[in-house]
Amino acid sequence: MNSNALHVLILDGNRDLCAGLRVFFTNSGVTVSIAHEAPRLDWLLEEVRPSIVVLDVSLRRPDGLALLAQLRAGHEYMPVIVLNARADANERIVAFEMGADDCLGKPFFPQELLARIRAVIRRVSPRAEALPTVTGTPHRTVSFGAFRLDLTSRTLFLNGEPVEMKEREFSLLEVFARYPRQELPRAKILALLHGAGTSVLERSVDVPIWRLRRVLSADPSASHYIQTVRGVGYVFIPG
Repeated sequence: MNSNALHVLILDGNRDLCAGLRVFFTNSGVTVSIAHEAPRLDWLLEEVRPSIVVLDVSLRRPDGLALLAQLRAGHEYMPVIVLNARADANERIVAFEMGADDCLGKPFFPQELLARIRAVIRRVSPRAEALPTVTGTPHRTVSFGAFRLDLTSRTLFLNGEPVEMKEREFSLLEVFARYPRQELPRAKILALLHGAGTSVLERSVDVPIWRLRRVLSADPSASHYIQTVRGVGYVFIPG
């Protein structure tokens, strides 16, 4: 993506850091918007319409991890790079498990942040197109057990009724539906979700799979749909 097409939204309470990043990004030909707090995140995203969000998880008004949860709950395909204290590995792991596309410890060089932004944009932009086409389903629907997965409307139906689920779990189910009965290593699942070369930790896929299993448990026969392959990853058995 051309730098001129980039619009970076930085959510960080450090005003001096943000001022320096504003100068650097502007001089690099990148549009940048900055907010030191985001009590109305949806309104801010609608106003700014960024290409990517850079989020300091130590933000306090509101809490940075709460903002990350909001982003992933309602804006699944919004790329997010998390900033955190370099020494806090646990915070980075939590951020990855919550769906961050990348993490960068403070302090950092602005050049590295821009390079990571470009890398994330390259990974995320083509990921939907990178998924192979479901064979034998001209209407882009997949049925298994009492479920029907409509890939066009992006809706899962149970006995004809729509099932409430988050976009992240739907995208994961879509990956499984496209590769039925194939053992999928965690690395491949993450590559299909986030793009090849993703830096997201492999184990971060376990939490959304647990959540997806909870969704599918509405069907009494659901226990066999997503099976763990010890030492490898997972396999989807539609029945």
